[in-house]
Amino acid sequence: MAKLSGRWALQAIGNDAGWQQRIVISGSNAHDGPHVMTLGDIISHVEGNDITIIAQAFNPATNTWIDSLVQEVMNWDNASGLQVRLNIDDNPPAGDLDFNDLVVICTAENAELSSPIAGPRLDLTIPEQHFKQR
Repeated sequence: MAKLSGRWALQAIGNDAGWQQRIVISGSNAHDGPHVMTLGDIISHVEGNDITIIAQAFNPATNTWIDSLVQEVMNWDNASGLQVRLNIDDNPPAGDLDFNDLVVICTAENAELSSPIAGPRLDLTIPEQHFKQR
């Protein structure tokens, strides 16, 4: 289970599982509920003061969703700012503990958590008329 606060974009950047994977969001302003995640899926503008994310996998033998194990890794990315990566391993306690069954990157969308060097780069080229050739 992961806890977030503020405004976030969630993207599935890894999916190496035989079972269907999803996250269940609660405590958000508009995105509560289950979201099946496949590689590349994005959920933008997940906002709230007390967001909880639970990862689940669908067990076809029992026809039920089972809570998965989650590792949280916090990172600062110079291009986008604060990120929280959720590494998920399904089928506890019999899982393989590789934590790659689903990988979701949560990127902060709040301006104060964004990188100050993100966005278009300034053109620092010195025009020829402003320097002397030797």
